Amino acid sequence: MLILAIIGTIIGFTSCKKDSDMDVKSRLEAAKTSDIKLGEPVTFTLANADPSGIVKWSVTPDDNIQIQPTGNSASILFGNPGSYSVSAVSANLQGSTDVIVEDSIYNPGGNGSSTIEPLTGDQMYLTINKTDSMGLSGLSISFITEHEYNCLNNLLLHELELNGPDY
Repeated sequence: MLILAIIGTIIGFTSCKKDSDMDVKSRLEAAKTSDIKLGEPVTFTLANADPSGIVKWSVTPDDNIQIQPTGNSASILFGNPGSYSVSAVSANLQGSTDVIVEDSIYNPGGNGSSTIEPLTGDQMYLTINKTDSMGLSGLSISFITEHEYNCLNNLLLHELELNGPDY
């Protein structure tokens, strides 16, 4: 009986021993986790992490993602709709959170206004292709600039309706 008590005590102590190298769960705070629009910057912060330390950020899936880290925070842009898992690791801290990105485009100007980027001094290349497939006809217009711009999901939208013989 005494041997069982000693074995039980040893097992109890070893099972409660904390490994000093084990990662500690930390809160990964998000400015928002749902109703996120395409290209909308969302700020994530790894709670309890040193603001001057290095944090490794990851997003799964990682297609069409931009991460702009600053200390224990990062601004993340999502380029595709869907569900994502955002994770952060710093020293022995780790955290993760899930977010949902909707299929609508972020407009920082709000109120239906657009953000305009001047292309002064840039060269624009235009390619036009005629599409005629399965009873659908139209034009595909592609613009490519000589200079690069730091942006995500830039669109040129135009709608043209056929009304009788006129457009």
